[in-house]
Amino acid sequence: MEPTNTLEAAAYRHVLLPVDGSKLSAAALPTAQALAKRFGAELTLLAVLQPGRTDSGELLNLIDESFVDFPDPPPVEVAVADDPSQEIVAQAAALERSIVCMSTIGRGRLSGAVLGSTTRAVLQTTQQPLVAVGPNADRPGLLGRPPRRPAGWPEPLSIPRVVACVDGSKTSEAVLPDAAAWAAALDAELVILTVSADNPATLDGKSRNTFGPADPTSYVNDLASRFQGPIRAVGHVTEDPISVHAGVKTYLDHNPASLVALTTHARSGWSRMRVGATGADIVRTSTIPALVVPLTPA
Repeated sequence: MEPTNTLEAAAYRHVLLPVDGSKLSAAALPTAQALAKRFGAELTLLAVLQPGRTDSGELLNLIDESFVDFPDPPPVEVAVADDPSQEIVAQAAALERSIVCMSTIGRGRLSGAVLGSTTRAVLQTTQQPLVAVGPNADRPGLLGRPPRRPAGWPEPLSIPRVVACVDGSKTSEAVLPDAAAWAAALDAELVILTVSADNPATLDGKSRNTFGPADPTSYVNDLASRFQGPIRAVGHVTEDPISVHAGVKTYLDHNPASLVALTTHARSGWSRMRVGATGADIVRTSTIPALVVPLTPA
């Protein structure tokens, strides 16, 4: 792991947004538009239809309906492929320096136009970071998860803070170079966050952290010191007796950010952090988009 001292790792020319005609897939549009604006990139919307289907017109009508709450969405490109995730990865690879931004939940009303589990499949296929917009992102605390953020809620990527989740493992720490590059590109502070279980002291008077490093404060501060320079990096420890993802959510609820960053194993899907709390749980409960960095198999 080496600190990133340039913006090259987060310099994109294209943003690819897969859509499927559902309100939840459309809900990622503001984040995708914000990404395109911040990077000066071109935004492309992609719908994938399975071979043999002749209802592409109906699919486009559904997509138009899903964007009714958003002004002037860009046109949608329709591709035909057996595997939506492979088509998304192929389309992203064909675009020079692209980033995929997509909802993690959303199922269209047409068979063969499915998003949701596709996000996980994309992460298993690609070696590039992905921006995942979870079911609660930009729609915090509101029943029904409306397709647009509440009035007064900060615009996507407008808060100068990127939060990188680590748990004492080298695999979790692999997110840090990308998180640092994104913090630099967004002119944001990098917060290196770990969750500590607030366990009672044992007979020797010491408290055991079952979620990660034995000395979490020294751990995150040491990591932060490696990334000081082009960006401001700080370490932070939050305590939660239940789970890692609950601790991350509590921190984000009190410390708004533009992105929460984490790693995933490309071979098996979401990387499992200690005590069974997964990266998927962090994305699922987060009220902000997630920068997910896949790890190539060893």
